[in-house]
Amino acid sequence: MRYVVLALLSAVSLKAAATEGVFLPGNGPIQRSRAGAGAASPRDASWMQLNPATITRLERRIDVGLDVLLSDVTLAPGGVIGNHSAGDLTDAQYFFIPSVGIIWPTDDAVFGFGLYAPSGIGVDYAASRDAISHFLQNNADRRLDYRHIRLIAACGHELRGGWSIGFNVNVSLSRFRTDSLTLRLVPTEGSNVWDDALGAGFSLGIYKVWDRLAFGASYQSRQWSQSFDRYADLLCSCLDLPQCVQLGVAYSLTSSIEIAADYKFIDWDQVAVTGKAPLAGGFGWEEQHLAKLGLEWRLNERLTARAGISHGNSPISEEHMFLNALVPVITKDVLAVGVSWAVDERNEVHLSFAHAFAATVTSPREGGVFSLLSAGTYTRLEYDALTVGYSHKF
Repeated sequence: MRYVVLALLSAVSLKAAATEGVFLPGNGPIQRSRAGAGAASPRDASWMQLNPATITRLERRIDVGLDVLLSDVTLAPGGVIGNHSAGDLTDAQYFFIPSVGIIWPTDDAVFGFGLYAPSGIGVDYAASRDAISHFLQNNADRRLDYRHIRLIAACGHELRGGWSIGFNVNVSLSRFRTDSLTLRLVPTEGSNVWDDALGAGFSLGIYKVWDRLAFGASYQSRQWSQSFDRYADLLCSCLDLPQCVQLGVAYSLTSSIEIAADYKFIDWDQVAVTGKAPLAGGFGWEEQHLAKLGLEWRLNERLTARAGISHGNSPISEEHMFLNALVPVITKDVLAVGVSWAVDERNEVHLSFAHAFAATVTSPREGGVFSLLSAGTYTRLEYDALTVGYSHKF
């Protein structure tokens, strides 16, 4: 089983295409088509991760999906330590992200089981971002790859009065490699060799439907992880993922049109590796606040159209951009569209497309020591994601 999961992880990489730190907005084609909005509007098995309480409204089913992503990142190193000889460093690649989930109702509760890859990040530049590594250290400090996959078990139960509660537990496997420069100004001893770490976490959710209005809220715990021992000289602690909160409402304008609005909070600054100041061994990330809006229109019995938009702040401040050049998660706005086609009563196919609008950051001269040494570093990121999926209802 371990080798199967490792094989899946080898095929999964979001590279620089994340927009919520190392997370993408939503899992599967339906969530993606609404830019991750839907804490109060369940549609398929992937909601076991978004809000496990909502699966009480789902029938017995299996949902599979495949994401195809194209990221486009540009880095122009600047300042005293930047590798000016490299010119503009670019990284544009395709990546594939599979997902599968099963919903199984019983008389007392609804259960869900799924395999998802909700996060990942990385780049592979042709040359070092800093001059020291380029000329004296065999062109190191140019690659980073982080991949994360979760096996989830969820349970939802409907209470009296129409309220539902739910929870999920998950175990995860993460992989990490890089040749990044450390604070000692030498490449990490990990030497871009893969290191693995197991992890675990849980989520809690509530959900309520009135006549046309629905409300949902979920809390996702910190994802506790083992340490990447090969990279102890680079990472100041375990590479945990932060706790998240998502609140949402959904309102049916008509019997065929629904609008969903969500707020999401991601607590990056409470995790040591991402939140600590750079001189203390962290990446200096800030907490994220995101607003999401999704629209769904059932055009007829077979065809459903969707659209969504997500807007939030980048967790990376301008003064820390050079330090985060290997994890350039700076995009703020995502626009998504999608359709579902019911082949018959039991089978449905889905297609969605999401575009993260280009974001650019130039490191200022003001700020800490990294700003002074890397002033003028320019970074640009955008990406496109095409997701296909299939659902079968038993």
